[in-house]
Amino acid sequence: MRTGSILLGFFAVLLFPVPLMAQSLPNLGNKIDYLINGPSATSLNILFLYRQSIALSNIPPTISKFSVYFTQSDFYKDHANQINYSYIDVPIDELYFGCSGSFFVCTKDNLIYNLYKSRYESDQIVLLTATDQGAHAGPIVYVGTEVDAPTLIHEFSHALAALGDEYVLPNVQLSQCGNLCFSDWSANLPAKPNLDSVGCAKWCSSYNLQPLLSENSICSSNRDERSCFNAGCTWFADPHPFLGSKCVIRKSDINIGLSCQPATGCYYGADFYQIAFRSSVSSIMNSQYLDQTFNQISRQQLNTIFSCCFPRSNSPVCQSFQSQNMNFLANYAVSQASLHNITRCHLDPGDTNIDSQTNYLDQLMLLSKFTVHGKLGFNVGDLNQDQVVNSLDFAAWPNPF
Repeated sequence: MRTGSILLGFFAVLLFPVPLMAQSLPNLGNKIDYLINGPSATSLNILFLYRQSIALSNIPPTISKFSVYFTQSDFYKDHANQINYSYIDVPIDELYFGCSGSFFVCTKDNLIYNLYKSRYESDQIVLLTATDQGAHAGPIVYVGTEVDAPTLIHEFSHALAALGDEYVLPNVQLSQCGNLCFSDWSANLPAKPNLDSVGCAKWCSSYNLQPLLSENSICSSNRDERSCFNAGCTWFADPHPFLGSKCVIRKSDINIGLSCQPATGCYYGADFYQIAFRSSVSSIMNSQYLDQTFNQISRQQLNTIFSCCFPRSNSPVCQSFQSQNMNFLANYAVSQASLHNITRCHLDPGDTNIDSQTNYLDQLMLLSKFTVHGKLGFNVGDLNQDQVVNSLDFAAWPNPF
C-alpha cells in the first residue's frame, strides 16, 4: 500500500504539476497578409516579425523589396509563385523573448518559433532588425531592413534547407584546438546536406588525397605556431586527422573527389574550419558576393524541400527523405533549426497531443521523441492553450526525455 501511494503521488506530479512560475503571454499581434501567391497549404509561408526600433510603416516596403529579391534570385525565382509573405502588426516583445543589442539574437528564439508558428501556421520566420546585416541563429532568420539580396538568400537558405556554410574563417589561429575540436566539427556533418567529411561520400564514389597533401606541404613544414601563421596557414594543438600536420592550409580549390555526381567535386575547407568539404569551388553558400548561384548539391536539397513540402507529398522519394532526416534527429546533435526545418514536410504525425486537431502542435510533440532535455528546452509554447506558458505546457509532451 505504501509503495502504491508513492507511485500514485509520482504520477500525479507528472500529470498535474504545480506551475513553477506562471508567465502571461505577450501580445503576439495579428497576422497581416501582404503578398499571397497561392493557397497556404501548398505554399512556402514566410512570416515577418520586427524589432521595436522599426516603425510598422517600414514593414510593407521592406517585404516588397525582399519579395523582389526572391523573384530575381537563383532557384527561388523558379518558385516565386509558391511563396507567400505575411507580417505581424506589432513589434516583438524584446524583454519577454530576451532580445538585446541593435541586431541579434534573441535568447529565446526557440520560444519565438514555437509560439508564432503554432499560432499562425507559418513555415519560416524572419525577424527584421534595423541594420544591413544578416544571420541565422536557431530556427530564426535575422536580417536587417537594409540587407542586400545575396545575404538574405544565403541566410534564408540556411534555415529553409539546413544548408551549411561553405566558407572558412580567415586568419583564425586555433592553437588551443585539437582532437576534441575535430570530432565536434565532424559531428553535425551528416545532417548538413551540402557538406561532407573527407572524400565526400555523399556525392562521390571515391577520392585521392595525394593532391591535397601535396598542396598542404607549404604549411606542414612549419614547426611552430608563429611560422605557421606567417605562412598564411592555421595551427592546431594536435595533428590534423587526415592532413597529418599541426600546421595546415586553410582552404583548397583542388578537387580530390573521384566518380562524383555531375557538376560536383570534393573541395577541402567549409563550415568555418578545416574539417568539412564542399562540392564546388564557389557558390552563394560560400562567397555570396562572388557567386550568387547554388551549387548542384544545394540545389538538389532545395528541390527536394519544395517537391516534398509545398505541397506536402508522400511519394517514395519524399518518404525516403523523411526517413533519412528522422535518423538525423535520433543520432546527431543537429541544431534547433534543423530539428524543425527538416521535419516541416513530413507526413502528418496524427493527433499526437490528443486535442482533436492535427496541426503543427502534433509535429512539435513528435520532435520531442527524437531529442533530449536541453535541445528544445522547457520553452515549448502554450501547448495546453491556457494563455500561460509554464511547466504545464511541458507536461503535455509525451515522453519528453
